[in-house]
Amino acid sequence: MRATKTRGVPLRQHWISEGNFPRSWRASSFLKRPFWSSSTPSFPLILLVALVLLVPGQLMFGTSRASASQLPSVVIDNVPNYILLGTASKIEFHVQSDAGQAGQSVLFLVYPKITSRSGFDQIRAHGSFGYPLIIAPSTPLGQLAASGSSYQLPIQIDSSQGTGSTPVLPSCATGCQGVYPLAIRVINTTTGNVVSQTTVPIIILETPNAHPLNVVPVVEIAPTTAPSVLSQFVSFLASTPQMSLTVAPYGQAVASLTSSRRYQGAIGQLTGWAKQPNHQIIATTFSPVTPECALSGSVPGSFQDQLTSTRQLLGRSAIAQSGLTYYFSGKPTKKGIELISRLGFAAAILPPSSYPPGLPLTLVTPLIDRRAKLSELVADPGIASDLSLSGDASVASEVAVADLGQVYFDAPNSASPRSVTTLLTIDNSSSLAIAEAFLSRVESTPLLSSKSAQQALTAFSASTDKESEVSAQTRNSSCPSTTPVANASRLIRAFSSVQPPKAILGRLNQQLLVAEGSELPTSDSSDLISSIRSTIASQLNAINVVQGGALTLTSKTANIPISLVSQLKYPLSLVVHIHSDKLTLPRGSSKLTRIQQSSVTVSFSASTKALGTFPMSVTLSTPSGLLLKTTELEIRSTSFSLVGIVLTGGSLLVLIVWWIRSPSKRRKAELAAAGDGSPAAETGGVGQDE
Repeated sequence: MRATKTRGVPLRQHWISEGNFPRSWRASSFLKRPFWSSSTPSFPLILLVALVLLVPGQLMFGTSRASASQLPSVVIDNVPNYILLGTASKIEFHVQSDAGQAGQSVLFLVYPKITSRSGFDQIRAHGSFGYPLIIAPSTPLGQLAASGSSYQLPIQIDSSQGTGSTPVLPSCATGCQGVYPLAIRVINTTTGNVVSQTTVPIIILETPNAHPLNVVPVVEIAPTTAPSVLSQFVSFLASTPQMSLTVAPYGQAVASLTSSRRYQGAIGQLTGWAKQPNHQIIATTFSPVTPECALSGSVPGSFQDQLTSTRQLLGRSAIAQSGLTYYFSGKPTKKGIELISRLGFAAAILPPSSYPPGLPLTLVTPLIDRRAKLSELVADPGIASDLSLSGDASVASEVAVADLGQVYFDAPNSASPRSVTTLLTIDNSSSLAIAEAFLSRVESTPLLSSKSAQQALTAFSASTDKESEVSAQTRNSSCPSTTPVANASRLIRAFSSVQPPKAILGRLNQQLLVAEGSELPTSDSSDLISSIRSTIASQLNAINVVQGGALTLTSKTANIPISLVSQLKYPLSLVVHIHSDKLTLPRGSSKLTRIQQSSVTVSFSASTKALGTFPMSVTLSTPSGLLLKTTELEIRSTSFSLVGIVLTGGSLLVLIVWWIRSPSKRRKAELAAAGDGSPAAETGGVGQDE
């Protein structure tokens, strides 16, 4: 269980601590005689000696001069939920000792009744019990019945003097019912020295009560709870159908059941349990998050995605009746409360850290946030502290039930509905044992009646009493950077567009939801995001373009084949895009392709613009547009285009015509020059000779 401070009072384990007494502290031999017996002639003397020599309650927890390993210590194993006056009960305990247990006796003591819950807290903090009302006769340890390694000490108390030697609780004229400190003391049989003592609070009743205190247990299933532990708790729920209870399971813990064949049936048991009207599963996120710090919208990693993921794991019908109640794992912020109100939640369960300052020590009515129109049940910090007192489930649960009993006795038989919300966190086998022990004790204690959160809120709505018109204590919003989570969310969305198997996509999404958790260390969150990136990269990098020799085009218009190979065992969709300045692509340059097998060929219709060899780029991307990789292929064109043929043919024709006509023109010019006899020609020639 999570350690908790109680209303500013440091937690000190006085209820269950044991005190080892120095041997110089002697209890006189009158301890063997009934302290309450007024028929004893020496009673006044005994009373005086008791007042002088008996060790006050606060000394029980003093430090012995001898080490704890050298002296015996009393360890309580099991305590009854309550003691009914005139009825026999028993307490089970064992004695830890390195020196053996020979020559030791045991007795019980009852200290004055605790008058208020504030007094209960004072005793829990400081351990001052006063002087005992009852000192029972001592019994040698060897004469007690044993159960395994535990002794069973009979406990019976009367409210009036009878004919026997049963201890009598004095001052019962105004009523004996209440919570009393009860101590188990081990003494040296020969000397009467007090060796060790352990004290627990216990409820003492005269008759069962008709107007019990409502207890609203809320069980938080921590995100890291092992499947075996959660399965055991579900079995416990199935075995106690009469118990009213509210369960707040994080999706991460529920997901661990789905991944284990051995425990998959527990989900069906849990959803079946929730169909009963006194059973409630309230809305939780996949992992603990600060609502306003999560991504907005409905993208992977958003607050709505956190809620939806848990609903999908449990089934919407399991939380339909309680879908309007939200569980805050940590102290909420004003923005967080406003956000869940906008999402349609009408009520919220708040942790002990949200207990409002300035209110009574015990909150027995819901709080109302008028601005957010939200009813709030705040878990009691005192009960949370009680449950964290000891690793022993029996003792911790008994102290918590006695604390609730004190709440009852602060206003016994109240006509107005009074409810105390208690939070139990299950994260391992030890916390499971404490939760089961506490719930079982609540169910079997006449002063207490279990209620679900919905039942408690309904009771107050129908009551004429007004709820406290204040909100629980909130804190200012302080959100870390969401950039890494947002980037991973976009990557998952892009990967989802290739239509991978739902199992792979689901695991990635769950990793993102965990990485967003407000209680997760930054380094762990970074590791999860890195894992998301590497997983997606490994999947997409398994698709490649086949590269070989140059692709040869021998005709003006041809199909260009692009071969893809896949190392994946599942199909996916990709977009293939080609580009070259030397190609015309009349039917488009991009194609959406479903890769069903280990290899596939995508063909593009193309026309060449030039002869020779030139590059062509091939790009693979997701349907959402995320670029995966670009590969360059070589194209060799050996065909002419129509324009090229016309131009080439025209040039050749001009060349041929010119070649044919050029000799003819030369011969004609020579003949013309030789046969020309004009005077000008002759004169010119002569004149030149001269």
